[in-house]
Amino acid sequence: LAGALTTSAALPRLVALLRAHRPDVVQGWMYHANLLAGLAAPLAGLPRALWGIRAASVPTGRERRRTIATAAVAARLARLLARGILVNGTRARDTHVAQGYPRERFTVIPNGYDLARWRPDAAARASVRAELGLAADAPLVGMIANFRPIKDHASFLAAMRTVRERRPRAHVLLAGVDATPAHAAFAALAAQAGLGDALHALGARDDVPRLTAALDVAALTSVDESFPNVVAEAMACGVP
Repeated sequence: LAGALTTSAALPRLVALLRAHRPDVVQGWMYHANLLAGLAAPLAGLPRALWGIRAASVPTGRERRRTIATAAVAARLARLLARGILVNGTRARDTHVAQGYPRERFTVIPNGYDLARWRPDAAARASVRAELGLAADAPLVGMIANFRPIKDHASFLAAMRTVRERRPRAHVLLAGVDATPAHAAFAALAAQAGLGDALHALGARDDVPRLTAALDVAALTSVDESFPNVVAEAMACGVP
């Protein structure tokens, strides 16, 4: 839904989809999608949408202006448009209530994990190193995160430059949307970090459990998280 909001035809397109499929539940995912779903569901003759919020606090100057504005508008319209607001931690609820979201609409549902998918996996460790052309005993530090300001890739890459000075055999794995040299802003940041061939920026992947299980250390440098899945997923894989 969030991606659809970038086009002027988003709302009528979504309304048409909802009318065609008649879902039992409409749920948004973060601010753009929440607002879009909140508008579309009643226009399609469906019960009001559920909203989902994953951030620990409302967007600040690190986020895009459109995201900040959308979150502010959503706060004003939440009582009218949201049937309920789902969060994965009490801090997310409390900080958004302080910004005007209606407290009575919130339900806290802690994250859950499928431990059949997120588990220690020696085969994954070996296959990922083979894919990257690494020695079996090469230290591998990774961060699974979309390339967004809130994830603060700059701090992670700067830290890894220091790590490489002390552990020259260490390699760095990044996976997530736009975390790839094909993205100009990321490429500039990576060049500045000077990690060279030790940086493996894989972009969006559909095998994140495998990548996570292959790490020696998992990192996260986000400046704002409600309850980051990647931390618990790494723990489930036995990765510190």
